[in-house]
Amino acid sequence: RSHWFIWIPSLQRPTIGRIIHVQGSTMQGFEVEFRDNHDMLCSKHDNQFVHLGQAPATSLKDGYVPHDGPAITRAEGEMRDDFDIAAWSLELPRRDNFRQEPQNDPVWNSPHPRFERCQEWTRRFIAELVGDKRLPPSALQAMDTAVSYMDANGTRFAYSHFADPWVI
Repeated sequence: RSHWFIWIPSLQRPTIGRIIHVQGSTMQGFEVEFRDNHDMLCSKHDNQFVHLGQAPATSLKDGYVPHDGPAITRAEGEMRDDFDIAAWSLELPRRDNFRQEPQNDPVWNSPHPRFERCQEWTRRFIAELVGDKRLPPSALQAMDTAVSYMDANGTRFAYSHFADPWVI
């Protein structure tokens, strides 16, 4: 299952930018994380980018700060713009604590009715930004066709293959 995050490239250096995502697990819980000055050219992962559209200049601040070293991780309370505020205000991925998961439940392949992970949170985050007119409606369509999961044979499945619209 793919890890999803929002990538906001710097206007000064387009390969460097900000990541907004949730980190954690369904068992331990999640937290919102912001990474400024993240260099995608140095990423250890094979990233696939899905263009969501352009945001109004009044909604975003370019977080690029020239410095040597790794990305800068910010904590709660260090919000810079409307995207940060929206991410902090969005409820974290949740889980129904009153239901135990079967030991052999293949939960990592598709959205699960009893809990959320990064993909569901990111989809809700984008829906919030679209609702506030900070992203165009086409951003939701773009996310619904993004790769959600790749099976052992290398077959890629889009998010919309797994998620019914009412689940999100």
